[in-house]
Amino acid sequence: MFGSRGSLRRRVAVLMILVGVLVAVMATGAFLSLNNLSANRTRVADRYDPALVASAELLAAVVDQETGVRGFVLSGDRTFLEPFTFGQEREQSITAELQVLLERDQVSLAALEAFERASLVWREEAGSRLSVLEPDEVSDEQLATSKSLFDEVRARHAVLGAVVEQRRSTARADLDAAADWLRTWLIGMIAMLIFVLVGIAVELRRSVLRPLTSAVDQTKLVAEGDLDRHIQVTGPSEFVELGAATDAMRRQIVGQLREVDESRAELAASNRELEQFAYVASHDLQEPLRKVTAFSQLLQQRYGGQLDERADSYINFAVDGATRMQELINDLLTLSRVGRTSLATDEVVLDDVVSRAISNVSASIDAAGATVTAGPMPVVRGERTLLIGLFQNLISNAVKFRDPDRPCCVSITARGGDGQPYEFDVTDNGIGIEPQYADRVFVVFQRLHTREQYEGTGIGLSICRKIVEHHGGRLWIATDHTGPGTTFRFTLPEPEPRPEPEPDEPNTPGAAEHVE
Repeated sequence: MFGSRGSLRRRVAVLMILVGVLVAVMATGAFLSLNNLSANRTRVADRYDPALVASAELLAAVVDQETGVRGFVLSGDRTFLEPFTFGQEREQSITAELQVLLERDQVSLAALEAFERASLVWREEAGSRLSVLEPDEVSDEQLATSKSLFDEVRARHAVLGAVVEQRRSTARADLDAAADWLRTWLIGMIAMLIFVLVGIAVELRRSVLRPLTSAVDQTKLVAEGDLDRHIQVTGPSEFVELGAATDAMRRQIVGQLREVDESRAELAASNRELEQFAYVASHDLQEPLRKVTAFSQLLQQRYGGQLDERADSYINFAVDGATRMQELINDLLTLSRVGRTSLATDEVVLDDVVSRAISNVSASIDAAGATVTAGPMPVVRGERTLLIGLFQNLISNAVKFRDPDRPCCVSITARGGDGQPYEFDVTDNGIGIEPQYADRVFVVFQRLHTREQYEGTGIGLSICRKIVEHHGGRLWIATDHTGPGTTFRFTLPEPEPRPEPEPDEPNTPGAAEHVE
């Protein structure tokens, strides 16, 4: 219907104009057909049908006149002349009605006029003369003249009836033709409407649906990962522009993704180098640091109290500094080791992990008089050693930062599963953490208290977060915690169900070996 070029707006406008013209033509044709049908129906029902009835009544009125005169002649009773008088009045009334009904039909009016002349001649030459004579004065010649003249009246009425009947038949034929034309026009309109609707549907499919489907299919392929696919849409100019804009967006996204991939690769390489450096540095520093620590302790043991007070202070500073350095290096080594190996796929029973973690820090728990409770724990997939270290660090952190004014209580709970990640809470009633420091505590070497207040290296929570992220979860401080203390919340993914092993088929070599 249209070319492959051009805008969709122009195509829709042309379609609307064509539909409007078609509707106007169909409405005009229907109006003219209905008007013609109504006119012909009026001719038949309102003119010629009543004219036929009136014509019959007109003959009856004239016959009544003739019958009255003939009855008077035969009987001499003047009461028989009443139909003659009344018949004339009725004839005049019916004639006036017929003149109105046949006012546009000159042939029928001429036949009516001929009938009226014949009727007038009969009344003047026979009817009126016979009505004033006595019966014995009427001659046979007068009766014969009356009969002859009235036969002419009947003949003229027969002509009038034939003319009106012929005119009515013509009007009926015109009415039937108008009805047939209207029926044909309606059928043509319906067929044309169906043709136009089919044409519009075909054009919409070709100009709208097909290009749109092509654009959707190409976009889906790009969304599914085929980023190098060039999006090209044909059809109206709007769709071509849409395809060009979408392809430009694809190219921009591809460029950005490449930049992100390059940055990610560089960042991953940098992280690997940093982890390697931290591991090598902490590992290589262990040996010289052990020597410094060992000889400092030997100096303290052998010469402690033998030198002056200042020398003893210097030796104590050296021993303390070497010990702190060794703790820092051990923690850094632990942090660098997290994630260096691939995540194990063993199922870990966290009830056993929590019990082992509590056992590992039982000395500090007993020393602080703390209470640690744990609810039912799920089974996850991960590295048992790292998960023990996670719970151990969180428990020891809660015990370390306890409030001296109340007994220390630590609660460990778990929830989730059934397709959702497990969520764990480690809650204590200690000194708590201000909301503005909720992220700072997970940064390496970030401390909220001095070493004199609380000992430690400031790496423990960083190790915890790295362990959780290594298992595909995340760790944060819960903001919905109420009351004193802190709630550390973290998530671990629910383990995927292992596929059940297929049973061996009977009568197979494998099955036979298994049975043996």
